[in-house]
Amino acid sequence: MAEALTAVAAASGLTDTAIRILRRLRKAHERKTKLPEVLDRHACELNSLKDIIELIDDEDSLQTATVAAELVRLRSVEDRLVKLLKELDSTSKGAVKQYAHQLSHGSTEEKRLAVIMEELCQVKSALLLRIQVASVGVMRGVGGLVLANADAIARVDSFLQERLGDGKGLKIARLIKGRRPSSEGNVSFTLRELASLDRDDKDEHSEDETLVDTDSDTSSTGSRKNKLSLTRIIIRNVTKEQAAMINAPIGKDLWTHISRLEIKDNRAEGDSMMINYAMTPEHFFKVMQLRMKS
Repeated sequence: MAEALTAVAAASGLTDTAIRILRRLRKAHERKTKLPEVLDRHACELNSLKDIIELIDDEDSLQTATVAAELVRLRSVEDRLVKLLKELDSTSKGAVKQYAHQLSHGSTEEKRLAVIMEELCQVKSALLLRIQVASVGVMRGVGGLVLANADAIARVDSFLQERLGDGKGLKIARLIKGRRPSSEGNVSFTLRELASLDRDDKDEHSEDETLVDTDSDTSSTGSRKNKLSLTRIIIRNVTKEQAAMINAPIGKDLWTHISRLEIKDNRAEGDSMMINYAMTPEHFFKVMQLRMKS
């Protein structure tokens, strides 16, 4: 939880900084025809990203290891974005005019900015996917039942559907449709119903942690019984150029409860990096330091 909160705070601060610089550049060149469109488009993406970060900050159940990993990745991208924007946000009037001319005519700076913003959009999409499969509002139940807060689920589901479209909201929201919440605002469903969500969407995402899965076991009498387990699947991910993808917890091993781990068909190309298994913060920062030196 602490790692997730730290990552949220860092990402939020960098996003705010980038938005402020873009606003200054936008105001300085509001009479230009093409430049404001470029800056407005980037500012729109950053504001959308800020909404996602605020949602993660507000909902404790979204502060998972997988979400924190994406936020660490986001911080790396935003560091480069803020650095570039600060270079462009010159206090010299002549330098600003020169940048406006370059940006409006397909300069190197425009291409650098476009590449970073494209990577930022990819991280934003990954964050939304992480949120989609989060166990929002879920509390421990008894007797094979699970309790979940209906308001929390509806709130996150509405947020996702506004950004991704109808039918692409929170996965667990499918279970509360048509169910009347209790006086405490909770709905209940079985672990088997929760497991059915993963079977329905088994092939939709290349990398996902299932909410619940079931393994069959055979008793001494020959009858089959089900035992509940969690499965972590990391497959068909690709990183390119200098991108970094972290698909595993950094620090506390949050996978000790997982019964099956499947990692296959992942590829890191060029100078990119992909981490698919848990590691300590010390090892992680050593890897990042070596990466920055290379």
